[in-house]
Amino acid sequence: MPEVLTFEMPRVETVVQGAGAVREIGAELDRRGLRRVFLVTGRSVGGSEAFAKLAADLGDRVAGTFSRVKAHNPVELIVELIGQARAAKADAFVAVGGGSPCDAAKLAAIGLCEGSDSVEDLARNYLEFEYPSTIRQRP
Repeated sequence: MPEVLTFEMPRVETVVQGAGAVREIGAELDRRGLRRVFLVTGRSVGGSEAFAKLAADLGDRVAGTFSRVKAHNPVELIVELIGQARAAKADAFVAVGGGSPCDAAKLAAIGLCEGSDSVEDLARNYLEFEYPSTIRQRP
């Protein structure tokens, strides 16, 4: 019988949404004491005027930008993102765009906290789901 693992999922503390919500990012970072944010997005959003304005609005809080996120996030790119964020001494990620940037930022945050610097390091943090209800940690 597979070993049962229990873990806690931290709750979302704050959600800011609606027209103009992007202007609140700086205030939210300040409220949390975060000073070195790493922006995460894909090529199209990363090349947009809106993204450039966000980066400018955040000013010297921006420790770096990763604008090469792809659909389904190749793990090698996540490892590269972790390395860049670590080198920049980032203390937060801000994902801009859809699900892939959000997932990339979450994976990078886990990898950064866990000290991951390779595909193998990241793999130890994943869970596998097998229908209908078995969850096990990868070896």
